[in-house]
Amino acid sequence: MISLFLDTSSKTLVVYIVKDKEITKGTPEVIKGIAEFTVESTNITTKVEPPKKDDFYTYYEADNGKVYVDVVIAYKNLGQDPKDADEAVKSGSLKYDNTYDYSGFTTIEEDNGQDFTYTNITTIKPLVTDKLHYLFEVPAEVASSNKPIKVSFK
Repeated sequence: MISLFLDTSSKTLVVYIVKDKEITKGTPEVIKGIAEFTVESTNITTKVEPPKKDDFYTYYEADNGKVYVDVVIAYKNLGQDPKDADEAVKSGSLKYDNTYDYSGFTTIEEDNGQDFTYTNITTIKPLVTDKLHYLFEVPAEVASSNKPIKVSFK
């Protein structure tokens, strides 16, 4: 299990726990023969857009009164075969205020970050790094609260 903790004052990810090992933001974690991943950033926003958006692109806009917690993960496939992108990072959950649980979903950048596409129709080729966005839609109060937020993946 991977657990990510958000700094409640700045809402930025600062410490990650991977199999009971702490790593810092931006530090690659290697699972030999399977993957190398780096949690690059987190953001709390009402609209998630690709980083290098073009004229036409896919975006995710939160429902009224809600925001997205966007966890960006660079995932490098160290396996010998293509990896289904929706299997790269799965079973994500977000716990707010040590009480409220939220599930999320993934999307993946394509065209060098100009757009998003569905992870269930995308594979990550061996030795290729792609950027996944794990999105959790939560109440807007999460963005302005100082209550703890914990994101975990299995």
